[in-house]
Amino acid sequence: MNKQMLKDLLAISHHYGSDPGFLLAGGGNSSYKTGKYLYIKASGVSLSDIGEEGFVKLRRDRLAAMWDKEYPNDPKQREARVLEDLLAAREAGEGSKRPSVETLLHDLFEASYVMHTHPALVNALTCGKQGERAARNIFGHAALWIPTVNPGYILARATREAVQAYRDKHGKEPKILLFENHGLCVAGQSYEEIRATTERLMRKIRQHAGPPPQFSTADTERDRAARDRAVKLAPALRMLLLEEASILTFHTSRPVSSFLSSKTAFAKLSTSITPDHIVYCNHEALFVPSRKSPEEQYRAIEEGVRQYRRSNGIPPIIICVEKLGV
Repeated sequence: MNKQMLKDLLAISHHYGSDPGFLLAGGGNSSYKTGKYLYIKASGVSLSDIGEEGFVKLRRDRLAAMWDKEYPNDPKQREARVLEDLLAAREAGEGSKRPSVETLLHDLFEASYVMHTHPALVNALTCGKQGERAARNIFGHAALWIPTVNPGYILARATREAVQAYRDKHGKEPKILLFENHGLCVAGQSYEEIRATTERLMRKIRQHAGPPPQFSTADTERDRAARDRAVKLAPALRMLLLEEASILTFHTSRPVSSFLSSKTAFAKLSTSITPDHIVYCNHEALFVPSRKSPEEQYRAIEEGVRQYRRSNGIPPIIICVEKLGV
Protein backbone atom coordinates (compact mmCIF):
# COMPACT_ATOMS: atom_id res chain seq x y z
CA MET A 1 0.00 0.00 0.00
CA ASN A 2 1.61 3.27 -1.10
CA LYS A 3 1.83 6.34 1.12
CA GLN A 4 -1.12 8.20 -0.43
CA MET A 5 -3.40 5.18 -0.14
CA LEU A 6 -2.39 4.73 3.50
CA LYS A 7 -2.90 8.43 4.17
CA ASP A 8 -6.44 8.30 2.75
CA LEU A 9 -7.31 5.10 4.61
CA LEU A 10 -6.14 6.59 7.90
CA ALA A 11 -7.99 9.84 7.19
CA ILE A 12 -11.26 7.98 6.53
CA SER A 13 -10.80 5.81 9.61
CA HIS A 14 -9.94 8.67 11.96
CA HIS A 15 -12.68 10.95 10.65
CA TYR A 16 -15.55 8.52 11.21
CA GLY A 17 -13.95 6.60 14.07
CA SER A 18 -13.74 9.73 16.22
CA ASP A 19 -17.30 10.91 15.46
CA PRO A 20 -19.82 9.52 18.02
CA GLY A 21 -22.56 10.20 15.49
CA PHE A 22 -21.10 7.32 13.45
CA LEU A 23 -19.35 5.03 15.92
CA LEU A 24 -19.21 4.43 19.65
CA ALA A 25 -16.47 2.72 21.68
CA GLY A 26 -14.40 1.38 18.80
CA GLY A 27 -17.00 -0.27 16.53
CA GLY A 28 -17.07 -0.37 12.73
CA ASN A 29 -14.26 -1.06 10.28
CA SER A 30 -12.52 0.32 7.20
CA SER A 31 -10.57 -1.22 4.33
CA TYR A 32 -8.51 -0.56 1.22
CA LYS A 33 -7.83 -3.02 -1.60
CA THR A 34 -5.55 -3.47 -4.57
CA GLY A 35 -5.91 -6.17 -7.21
CA LYS A 36 -3.95 -8.58 -5.02
CA TYR A 37 -4.41 -7.50 -1.40
CA LEU A 38 -7.09 -6.32 1.03
CA TYR A 39 -6.10 -4.23 4.04
CA ILE A 40 -8.78 -4.20 6.74
CA LYS A 41 -8.96 -3.03 10.33
CA ALA A 42 -7.93 -5.78 12.73
CA SER A 43 -10.42 -6.89 15.37
CA GLY A 44 -10.02 -5.09 18.67
CA VAL A 45 -8.41 -1.98 17.14
CA SER A 46 -10.09 1.41 17.48
CA LEU A 47 -10.63 3.39 14.26
CA SER A 48 -10.28 6.73 16.03
CA ASP A 49 -6.51 6.37 16.48
CA ILE A 50 -5.60 3.43 14.26
CA GLY A 51 -2.15 3.38 12.65
CA GLU A 52 -0.74 1.39 9.74
CA GLU A 53 0.00 -1.53 12.05
CA GLY A 54 -3.72 -1.75 12.95
CA PHE A 55 -4.66 -3.16 9.53
CA VAL A 56 -4.44 -6.81 8.46
CA LYS A 57 -3.05 -7.57 5.00
CA LEU A 58 -4.88 -10.44 3.27
CA ARG A 59 -4.53 -12.26 -0.04
CA ARG A 60 -7.64 -11.62 -2.16
CA ASP A 61 -7.25 -14.84 -4.15
CA ARG A 62 -7.53 -16.80 -0.89
CA LEU A 63 -10.60 -14.79 0.12
CA ALA A 64 -12.20 -15.44 -3.28
CA ALA A 65 -11.58 -19.19 -2.89
CA MET A 66 -13.74 -19.20 0.26
CA TRP A 67 -16.89 -18.73 -1.86
CA ASP A 68 -16.35 -22.13 -3.44
CA LYS A 69 -16.13 -23.92 -0.09
CA GLU A 70 -18.97 -25.66 1.72
CA TYR A 71 -19.22 -24.68 5.37
CA PRO A 72 -21.17 -26.47 8.14
CA ASN A 73 -24.81 -25.53 8.72
CA ASP A 74 -24.26 -25.23 12.46
CA PRO A 75 -23.57 -21.50 13.10
CA LYS A 76 -20.76 -22.00 15.64
CA GLN A 77 -18.98 -24.61 13.54
CA ARG A 78 -19.47 -22.57 10.37
CA GLU A 79 -18.05 -19.32 11.80
CA ALA A 80 -15.12 -21.18 13.38
CA ARG A 81 -14.23 -22.67 9.97
CA VAL A 82 -14.66 -19.31 8.26
CA LEU A 83 -12.34 -17.70 10.82
CA GLU A 84 -9.74 -20.38 10.16
CA ASP A 85 -9.86 -19.58 6.44
CA LEU A 86 -9.70 -15.83 7.10
CA LEU A 87 -6.61 -16.33 9.25
CA ALA A 88 -5.11 -18.52 6.52
CA ALA A 89 -5.72 -15.72 3.99
CA ARG A 90 -3.33 -13.40 5.84
CA GLU A 91 -0.11 -12.48 4.11
CA ALA A 92 3.02 -13.85 5.76
CA GLY A 93 4.30 -11.66 8.56
CA GLU A 94 0.91 -10.45 9.78
CA GLY A 95 1.48 -12.18 13.12
CA SER A 96 -1.51 -12.55 15.42
CA LYS A 97 -3.67 -9.88 13.78
CA ARG A 98 -7.26 -11.10 13.48
CA PRO A 99 -9.31 -10.04 10.44
CA SER A 100 -12.77 -8.59 10.98
CA VAL A 101 -15.71 -11.01 10.63
CA GLU A 102 -16.90 -8.63 7.89
CA THR A 103 -13.76 -9.08 5.75
CA LEU A 104 -15.55 -10.97 2.97
CA LEU A 105 -18.17 -8.24 2.81
CA HIS A 106 -15.48 -5.58 2.21
CA ASP A 107 -13.84 -7.68 -0.48
CA LEU A 108 -17.08 -7.78 -2.51
CA PHE A 109 -16.76 -4.19 -3.68
CA GLU A 110 -14.80 -3.16 -6.75
CA ALA A 111 -14.23 0.25 -5.12
CA SER A 112 -10.86 0.68 -3.42
CA TYR A 113 -12.16 2.01 -0.08
CA VAL A 114 -15.00 0.74 2.11
CA MET A 115 -16.17 2.35 5.36
CA HIS A 116 -18.58 0.49 7.66
CA THR A 117 -20.22 2.41 10.52
CA HIS A 118 -23.29 2.34 12.77
CA PRO A 119 -24.64 5.92 12.67
CA ALA A 120 -27.52 6.56 15.07
CA LEU A 121 -29.35 8.59 12.41
CA VAL A 122 -28.97 5.85 9.77
CA ASN A 123 -30.07 3.17 12.22
CA ALA A 124 -33.17 5.21 13.00
CA LEU A 125 -34.00 4.25 9.41
CA THR A 126 -32.57 0.71 9.18
CA CYS A 127 -34.18 -0.36 12.46
CA GLY A 128 -37.56 1.16 11.62
CA LYS A 129 -40.63 -0.99 10.97
CA GLN A 130 -41.05 0.66 7.56
CA GLY A 131 -37.31 1.17 7.05
CA GLU A 132 -36.94 -0.51 3.68
CA ARG A 133 -39.88 1.36 2.17
CA ALA A 134 -38.65 4.65 3.62
CA ALA A 135 -35.14 4.02 2.25
CA ARG A 136 -36.57 3.35 -1.21
CA ASN A 137 -38.59 6.58 -1.07
CA ILE A 138 -35.59 8.63 0.09
CA PHE A 139 -32.78 7.15 -2.01
CA GLY A 140 -34.41 5.30 -4.87
CA HIS A 141 -31.78 2.96 -6.35
CA ALA A 142 -28.84 4.94 -4.94
CA ALA A 143 -28.74 2.68 -1.86
CA LEU A 144 -29.03 -1.10 -1.66
CA TRP A 145 -31.06 -2.51 1.25
CA ILE A 146 -29.77 -5.77 2.82
CA PRO A 147 -32.42 -7.61 4.91
CA THR A 148 -31.53 -8.96 8.36
CA VAL A 149 -29.63 -12.26 8.37
CA ASN A 150 -27.09 -13.82 10.73
CA PRO A 151 -23.82 -11.85 10.94
CA GLY A 152 -20.52 -13.10 9.54
CA TYR A 153 -20.44 -15.48 6.60
CA ILE A 154 -24.22 -15.60 6.06
CA LEU A 155 -24.39 -11.80 5.89
CA ALA A 156 -21.48 -11.72 3.43
CA ARG A 157 -23.12 -14.34 1.19
CA ALA A 158 -26.49 -12.58 1.23
CA THR A 159 -24.77 -9.28 0.44
CA ARG A 160 -22.78 -10.86 -2.39
CA GLU A 161 -25.99 -12.09 -4.03
CA ALA A 162 -27.70 -8.72 -3.58
CA VAL A 163 -24.73 -6.78 -4.96
CA GLN A 164 -24.50 -9.06 -8.01
CA ALA A 165 -28.23 -8.64 -8.68
CA TYR A 166 -27.78 -4.87 -8.40
CA ARG A 167 -24.88 -4.96 -10.90
CA ASP A 168 -26.92 -7.04 -13.34
CA LYS A 169 -29.84 -4.62 -13.14
CA HIS A 170 -28.04 -1.25 -13.06
CA GLY A 171 -24.74 -1.99 -14.77
CA LYS A 172 -22.70 -0.74 -11.81
CA GLU A 173 -22.15 -1.59 -8.17
CA PRO A 174 -23.86 0.27 -5.31
CA LYS A 175 -21.91 2.86 -3.35
CA ILE A 176 -24.23 2.59 -0.34
CA LEU A 177 -25.39 -0.51 1.53
CA LEU A 178 -28.03 -0.17 4.26
CA PHE A 179 -28.04 -3.21 6.54
CA GLU A 180 -31.37 -3.75 8.24
CA ASN A 181 -30.95 -3.63 12.04
CA HIS A 182 -27.20 -3.16 11.63
CA GLY A 183 -25.70 -0.11 9.95
CA LEU A 184 -24.09 1.40 6.89
CA CYS A 185 -21.39 0.65 4.29
CA VAL A 186 -20.10 3.32 1.91
CA ALA A 187 -17.69 2.47 -0.92
CA GLY A 188 -15.58 4.81 -3.05
CA GLN A 189 -12.37 5.33 -4.94
CA SER A 190 -11.05 8.06 -2.64
CA TYR A 191 -11.36 9.71 0.75
CA GLU A 192 -13.18 12.61 -0.89
CA GLU A 193 -15.72 10.31 -2.56
CA ILE A 194 -16.45 8.49 0.70
CA ARG A 195 -16.98 11.84 2.45
CA ALA A 196 -19.20 13.25 -0.32
CA THR A 197 -21.37 10.12 -0.55
CA THR A 198 -21.78 9.91 3.22
CA GLU A 199 -22.61 13.59 3.63
CA ARG A 200 -25.20 13.39 0.86
CA LEU A 201 -26.77 10.35 2.50
CA MET A 202 -26.93 11.97 5.95
CA ARG A 203 -28.35 15.19 4.52
CA LYS A 204 -31.20 13.32 2.83
CA ILE A 205 -32.06 11.39 5.99
CA ARG A 206 -32.09 14.59 8.07
CA GLN A 207 -34.52 16.17 5.62
CA HIS A 208 -37.00 13.38 6.34
CA ALA A 209 -36.25 12.82 10.03
CA GLY A 210 -37.59 16.13 11.31
CA PRO A 211 -36.02 18.22 14.08
CA PRO A 212 -34.00 16.25 16.65
CA PRO A 213 -35.08 16.34 20.32
CA GLN A 214 -33.41 18.97 22.49
CA PHE A 215 -31.84 17.20 25.47
CA SER A 216 -30.25 20.22 27.10
CA THR A 217 -31.20 20.52 30.77
CA ALA A 218 -33.45 23.47 31.54
CA ASP A 219 -32.65 25.46 34.67
CA THR A 220 -36.18 25.55 36.02
CA GLU A 221 -37.24 25.16 39.64
CA ARG A 222 -38.57 21.69 38.81
CA ASP A 223 -35.27 20.61 37.22
CA ARG A 224 -33.27 21.96 40.17
CA ALA A 225 -35.53 20.05 42.57
CA ALA A 226 -35.01 16.86 40.54
CA ARG A 227 -31.23 17.27 40.64
CA ASP A 228 -31.37 17.86 44.42
CA ARG A 229 -33.28 14.58 44.85
CA ALA A 230 -30.83 12.77 42.59
CA VAL A 231 -27.86 14.05 44.60
CA LYS A 232 -29.35 12.50 47.73
CA LEU A 233 -29.90 9.15 45.97
CA ALA A 234 -26.56 8.99 44.13
CA PRO A 235 -24.25 7.72 46.96
CA ALA A 236 -26.59 4.88 47.84
CA LEU A 237 -27.07 3.97 44.18
CA ARG A 238 -23.31 3.91 43.62
CA MET A 239 -22.99 1.44 46.48
CA LEU A 240 -25.58 -0.83 44.83
CA LEU A 241 -23.49 -0.90 41.65
CA LEU A 242 -20.06 -0.64 43.25
CA GLU A 243 -18.64 -3.82 41.70
CA GLU A 244 -19.63 -2.83 38.14
CA ALA A 245 -19.49 0.96 38.00
CA SER A 246 -17.69 3.82 39.70
CA ILE A 247 -19.20 6.75 37.79
CA LEU A 248 -22.85 7.74 38.02
CA THR A 249 -24.42 10.58 36.03
CA PHE A 250 -27.89 12.10 36.25
CA HIS A 251 -29.93 13.65 33.46
CA THR A 252 -33.33 15.20 33.14
CA SER A 253 -34.88 17.30 30.38
CA ARG A 254 -38.27 17.98 28.84
CA PRO A 255 -38.15 15.08 26.32
CA VAL A 256 -36.93 12.69 29.03
CA SER A 257 -39.57 13.84 31.51
CA SER A 258 -42.38 13.12 29.07
CA PHE A 259 -41.31 9.46 28.90
CA LEU A 260 -40.91 9.18 32.67
CA SER A 261 -44.35 10.49 33.55
CA SER A 262 -45.61 6.90 33.98
CA LYS A 263 -44.69 3.30 33.25
CA THR A 264 -47.07 3.37 30.28
CA ALA A 265 -45.29 6.39 28.79
CA PHE A 266 -41.92 4.74 29.46
CA ALA A 267 -42.90 1.58 27.55
CA LYS A 268 -41.90 3.29 24.27
CA LEU A 269 -38.30 3.52 25.51
CA SER A 270 -38.15 0.35 27.58
CA THR A 271 -36.49 -1.86 24.96
CA SER A 272 -33.60 -1.50 22.53
CA ILE A 273 -34.13 0.64 19.44
CA THR A 274 -30.83 0.00 17.64
CA PRO A 275 -28.00 -2.55 18.01
CA ASP A 276 -25.80 0.00 19.80
CA HIS A 277 -28.42 0.24 22.55
CA ILE A 278 -27.96 -3.49 23.21
CA VAL A 279 -24.15 -3.33 23.06
CA TYR A 280 -23.65 -0.27 25.25
CA CYS A 281 -26.84 0.08 27.32
CA ASN A 282 -28.14 -3.50 27.78
CA HIS A 283 -31.30 -4.70 26.01
CA GLU A 284 -33.55 -2.76 28.39
CA ALA A 285 -33.44 0.02 30.95
CA LEU A 286 -34.70 -0.31 34.53
CA PHE A 287 -37.85 1.66 35.37
CA VAL A 288 -38.42 2.45 39.05
CA PRO A 289 -41.76 3.82 40.33
CA SER A 290 -41.73 7.17 42.11
CA ARG A 291 -41.78 7.24 45.92
CA LYS A 292 -42.30 10.19 48.27
CA SER A 293 -39.26 10.10 50.56
CA PRO A 294 -35.58 9.53 49.62
CA GLU A 295 -35.55 6.44 51.87
CA GLU A 296 -38.60 4.93 50.14
CA GLN A 297 -37.18 5.84 46.73
CA TYR A 298 -33.87 4.18 47.55
CA ARG A 299 -35.62 0.99 48.66
CA ALA A 300 -37.61 0.95 45.42
CA ILE A 301 -34.38 1.36 43.40
CA GLU A 302 -32.67 -1.35 45.45
CA GLU A 303 -35.52 -3.77 44.80
CA GLY A 304 -35.55 -2.85 41.10
CA VAL A 305 -31.80 -3.49 40.74
CA ARG A 306 -32.17 -6.81 42.58
CA GLN A 307 -34.96 -7.96 40.27
CA TYR A 308 -33.06 -6.77 37.19
CA ARG A 309 -30.00 -8.82 38.19
CA ARG A 310 -32.17 -11.86 38.88
CA SER A 311 -33.94 -11.60 35.51
CA ASN A 312 -30.97 -10.69 33.31
CA GLY A 313 -27.86 -11.94 35.13
CA ILE A 314 -26.28 -8.47 34.85
CA PRO A 315 -26.84 -5.11 36.54
CA PRO A 316 -28.72 -2.28 34.81
CA ILE A 317 -26.68 0.38 33.04
CA ILE A 318 -29.57 2.85 32.75
CA ILE A 319 -31.95 3.41 35.68
CA CYS A 320 -35.00 5.57 35.04
CA VAL A 321 -36.90 6.89 38.04
CA GLU A 322 -40.49 7.91 37.45
CA LYS A 323 -41.06 11.68 37.54
CA LEU A 324 -37.35 12.24 38.33
CA GLY A 325 -34.85 11.46 35.59
CA VAL A 326 -32.21 9.03 34.33
